[in-house]
Amino acid sequence: MDTIGEASILMYLLVKLLKLLVVVAVADVSLPREMLRQKTPRIDGSGLAEAPP
Repeated sequence: MDTIGEASILMYLLVKLLKLLVVVAVADVSLPREMLRQKTPRIDGSGLAEAPP
């Protein structure tokens, strides 16, 4: 009965990975829109000290 436990662990990891990808994709889409809307250079801890021209 080891395979059932291993399958559930794999499914759990797969779901966590998918959720992480969704979060990254949503952030990737929404952040540039906010930067375009405001058009002000901001330091938001992402490692970019200045906005690109």
